[in-house]
Amino acid sequence: MTHQQPTRRRSLLGRPKDRPGDVPLWKLLLLIPSGFMAFFLLMNLVNGGAIPELAIVRKVAVIVIIFSIPITTIAHLATLYMARFRATISAGVRLFLIPLLWLASGLLGSGIGIGLALLIQQFGYVVLDPLARGFSAEAAVPLFMGNSVVAVAIGLVIAFVRSAKQEGLEDQEELLTSEFQAARSVQLSLLPDDDARIFGFDIGATMVPAVEIGGDYYDFLSFANGSKGVIVADAAGKGIPAALVMAKFQGMTQALSIHVSNPADLFVGLNDTLRVRLHRRNFITAALLNIDFDDNCTFFRAGHNPLLLFRSSTNTVQELRPAGMALGLAHGAALGSSLQPVLFTMNPGDVALITSDGFTEAENANGEQFGDQRLRGALLQASQTLASAANIRGQLLTDLSDFVSGAEQHDDITLVVIRKSE
Repeated sequence: MTHQQPTRRRSLLGRPKDRPGDVPLWKLLLLIPSGFMAFFLLMNLVNGGAIPELAIVRKVAVIVIIFSIPITTIAHLATLYMARFRATISAGVRLFLIPLLWLASGLLGSGIGIGLALLIQQFGYVVLDPLARGFSAEAAVPLFMGNSVVAVAIGLVIAFVRSAKQEGLEDQEELLTSEFQAARSVQLSLLPDDDARIFGFDIGATMVPAVEIGGDYYDFLSFANGSKGVIVADAAGKGIPAALVMAKFQGMTQALSIHVSNPADLFVGLNDTLRVRLHRRNFITAALLNIDFDDNCTFFRAGHNPLLLFRSSTNTVQELRPAGMALGLAHGAALGSSLQPVLFTMNPGDVALITSDGFTEAENANGEQFGDQRLRGALLQASQTLASAANIRGQLLTDLSDFVSGAEQHDDITLVVIRKSE
């Protein structure tokens, strides 16, 4: 049985800083003049000529350099300029404009080259016939036309090199896409497979990363005294760095929660471990709702969003914002003294909502945030009309989607809905 060799890619840390598909100008300035010189020597040998004298080679080299460098530079810049408008200009228009820009590069580059040649001739460094006798109109026109054709050839070389490089980048992008998809699957597998089952409560939760993987996390915990916990956490930043921090945090939370009875002890233990394991600039906000055997609820907040509580008896939404600093910012004793949990009970039909700041800070196309007030209104309406946590969760996400109306998501979004069963 044969084993297929895995497809390899180079580390992104070693990749050049150029934009995708760009060709460094210095490479073109080495490639183009060298190619012209090699072409001159090859054609001279093919036509039966002998190896030219050094003086002739030097003269040809100077002519090639003073004309090819400005033409190549201008053609390169023109190609980059057109690439910036790739998304707004159709392929047919680009096919028409790019050769025109290359022809213009030949005309402008020829003018610069003639100026450089006359300057060199003036100082007498190299005698460049027919520059010694000056340029006539009859001599200049073929030179301009010939260099315009050469500029198109240079442009085709640039396009070929860009195409080859872009093809390699597309292969790398395809590999990265598959790897990010695998990373996303792994991260989602760290989240609970199903909503928590706590007797007397209906729970619905979800996490929507801003990019392929994110730094938000929610989980359902069991403490040493048998009470249950619902935790929502948000690592500073987003993307891969935040996801790696949160993966470590998830493992620590699961391992520590079964050994403590008080969520405050859990936060202190997580805080001290984070300060040892993570860079001091990393921190995590967290919110935890603890439910004991008598259905008494205790809400702990470590720098996180407040808990919103819908009361079915009064059709109002309360905000619970107890004190508490984020995890990883100070030593455990300081964190422990800052935590001031709030106790409350939930009656049938009451709904508690915990979100990450990505929900309230989501923006529409005009830069307006969804905001706390809009979230309170959405929760009030959904809780009055819907009878399950999953449906309330879905309605809140729909309200958010309608508000942002397709605008780019800038932060991870997590929400957990806890509804007291009737």
